[in-house]
Amino acid sequence: MPENADQAAELLRVRLAEGRPVVLRGAGTRAPEESGEVLSSLKLNRLRFLDPEDMVAGAEAGMTMAAFQHVLREKGMHLPVGPWYPEATLGGAIAANDAGPERLFAGGLRDYLIGIEFVNGAGHKVKAGGKVVKNVTGYDLGRMLIGSRGGLGLITAANFKVLPLPVRPRAVLVRADDATLRTGLFKMLETRVQGDWVQVLFRAGRRELGIGLSGNAARQERVIKDIAAAFSSGIEIVEEETLPAGSPGSGRHSGFLSALLLGEAPPALHIHGVFPTSLLLTPALWETLGMGDPLSVLQPCGGDLHFFSKDTGVEEQERALARLRAALPEREGYLVLERAAAELRWRHHPAIPAPRAFALMRALKKSLDPRGIFRGSFYEAPAL
Repeated sequence: MPENADQAAELLRVRLAEGRPVVLRGAGTRAPEESGEVLSSLKLNRLRFLDPEDMVAGAEAGMTMAAFQHVLREKGMHLPVGPWYPEATLGGAIAANDAGPERLFAGGLRDYLIGIEFVNGAGHKVKAGGKVVKNVTGYDLGRMLIGSRGGLGLITAANFKVLPLPVRPRAVLVRADDATLRTGLFKMLETRVQGDWVQVLFRAGRRELGIGLSGNAARQERVIKDIAAAFSSGIEIVEEETLPAGSPGSGRHSGFLSALLLGEAPPALHIHGVFPTSLLLTPALWETLGMGDPLSVLQPCGGDLHFFSKDTGVEEQERALARLRAALPEREGYLVLERAAAELRWRHHPAIPAPRAFALMRALKKSLDPRGIFRGSFYEAPAL
């Protein structure tokens, strides 16, 4: 556990000289079990700067996203990209390209990351970007590291553009049958209802849709009117800070999957899907998501789904994966086994079907880490 970026670079140079690869790790919330020596960023956890007037902030990569959001909130600011789990680190969230239910309306990490510091495969500390939004210092290496899954370099610090906290955030909760919810969501997309976030939960035969809104009274009244026009009944409006635990939108700034799982550890199987919005509103997919235990999470505006299952057997997990694949057309998106039995992971790594960017990521890996100092099954698995 290095205590600064220079120490991390020195540790990597020693490993390179000895020919000893390492596994890069933050808190491990998104990392599969990997064998080998772990180089952790957890002691790199200091805030470097926060300038509310210029709406920028920077911190070391081992600081948790929840802690970073807390510091920002004290100054009336926030980063509108929530992690999956509260213990996720800034570096881990970047490496895994975390995104919450706000992505369509607020954007993702690539829209807020303005500076990056990391140690490359040669053991050199590298900086790109800067502390201000309008910056052309160096190549745009930050975006290259987003989604790199620990294979291109150890992220040691990051700078972000941040935004003021939303004005009086509220949630519109809608409880209805599948057909009504799907029809209403299609109407929302057609009429371009400007919510803050959208999330659907499938839990024990119950469906619940949440739509976020904020702003002055006139704007909120207009958005509520548009939502009411899309859904005829079953609408409840609550202040976001009073959202019941496990409701749509819970923990969206500090770890929404932990909040929806009510603090329990993730089940044995977690399949994450990224597909166009229109493909996530089909009856076949909703029927399959309804089989999730303890829940499934759909974020249709932005194209994410999360399917959970408590089944630990390889064949049971294989059947669940097959149901999802049957409900979603291939080559339109991809599924990732975030958590699964080891045999199933190696049967289907890295994704199903492989995302188009995977070939590029493997090429970058060869160029930026030619000696293979950064170990990771995401890159080691055969291309599909």
